[in-house]
Amino acid sequence: GMFGSAQNGAVPGATFRAMSADTVYTRTVQRAIQDVGGVAQLAALLKVSTSEIDSWLSGKTSPSNAHFLQMLDVVAKGPPR
Repeated sequence: GMFGSAQNGAVPGATFRAMSADTVYTRTVQRAIQDVGGVAQLAALLKVSTSEIDSWLSGKTSPSNAHFLQMLDVVAKGPPR
């Protein structure tokens, strides 16, 4: 199952999983980046640094509710036509 590889104490596997965190936040951030055309564009839109967005993507931190809602709005509207 999902925790099959957890017992062998493989640290590289654990760090890899952390790097590619898959949560509602990381998925929304990824979609928003695609829709606005890049990390720099999303950072400018949300008035945050690109390193903060990287931190959201890795799952290290989560966006605030305000930022999350802004990104949901971007995703809901889709890429500019």
